[in-house]
Amino acid sequence: MVKKILKVVLILVAIVIAICLLLFGIIWASMEWNRYTKTKEKNRYQKEVCDTITTVNETVQLKIFGFKEKELKKVHFYLQQGKLLQKDTIMKVDFNPKYAAQDVLLPFKYFNKKDRVIVNVGDRYFVLSGIRHYASFNYGMFGPVGSCDCEMGNFEIINGKKDNSAMLTKEQGFLNDPLLTK
Repeated sequence: MVKKILKVVLILVAIVIAICLLLFGIIWASMEWNRYTKTKEKNRYQKEVCDTITTVNETVQLKIFGFKEKELKKVHFYLQQGKLLQKDTIMKVDFNPKYAAQDVLLPFKYFNKKDRVIVNVGDRYFVLSGIRHYASFNYGMFGPVGSCDCEMGNFEIINGKKDNSAMLTKEQGFLNDPLLTK
């Protein structure tokens, strides 16, 4: 009699464990499927929407590092389309001694992604190009929420080298004027 009761209890425990494992498996499979479909949607959105954007109409922020306050009084920005200079602007950067890197907003509100931006700080020149848009999701507590959107990245090429930090350091700058050599 005790053996029969023990056998029935063990069978019930095994059934409860199997049901729990099945539920866990279904939840895990659902999460993996959701991740797979969101990744697929993100890749499709990147190709069909983000890669087709040809203009930048957002504010671009750069960080300037390693320059003295005197050098930041006059920062030149040039917008170069092909071999022609389309716009040039002179700005004064508000120097904040609390921070090593000074923030500056690009003065051009609208330009083509293929354009180059040349920045002159003190005696250094920076040639910026390769700005891109990336597909991204808004993330909630349990993963992506809502649909995809395109977000603008930073300049990916600074002075001919891949670097998407948007940090212009004094050591990285050219001493020769790229406007005269091109």
